[in-house]
Amino acid sequence: MIKINLLPYDGKSKKRKKPPAAIPIAYAAAVLVFVFSLIGAGLYFKFLSDNVIMKQREKTEKTKALADLKEKTKGVTALEAQIKTINENKAVIEQLRANQSIPVRVLDEICKRLPDRVWLTNVKLPSDSQKYGILELTGNVENNFDYVSFFENLRNNSKLFTDVTTISSESRASDKRSLYEFRVGMNIAGYKR
Repeated sequence: MIKINLLPYDGKSKKRKKPPAAIPIAYAAAVLVFVFSLIGAGLYFKFLSDNVIMKQREKTEKTKALADLKEKTKGVTALEAQIKTINENKAVIEQLRANQSIPVRVLDEICKRLPDRVWLTNVKLPSDSQKYGILELTGNVENNFDYVSFFENLRNNSKLFTDVTTISSESRASDKRSLYEFRVGMNIAGYKR
């Protein structure tokens, strides 16, 4: 069949339109890959953003918990310091109590060992304790036999006194009678200066 155009000619020739060219498959695939890559990158960015926000919240919570623990630790450290001070004070008090009872025990032991005709004039801790012992007794007796009795009582019958030594013994003339003046040095068992 033959086609005839019956329309008037306007002087322009009409060109025929070319049918649209097919888009190459490689271009279409590249566009699809690019679009899916953008979607994937967006999803990954959203995942990372959510993860960062979650980590920041955890960090804030842990920072608060750490600050609370530091406050508690300060309290514990202060308590430990107080306990240490109390224990040191307790040890000092116990040492003082132990040393307080020593003079009472010493005087009691001396009184038990003291014969009738012996008079003590001085009981002291000498400064030169290395030479004669920790405790030094000075006194008077009417005769040497009473002194020897006192000395032997201290040396042999006392568990409290050790290393009993005579420092000096000399005769002194007094009103109508003669007296002997003596000095005795000794250590006290378990006592350290």
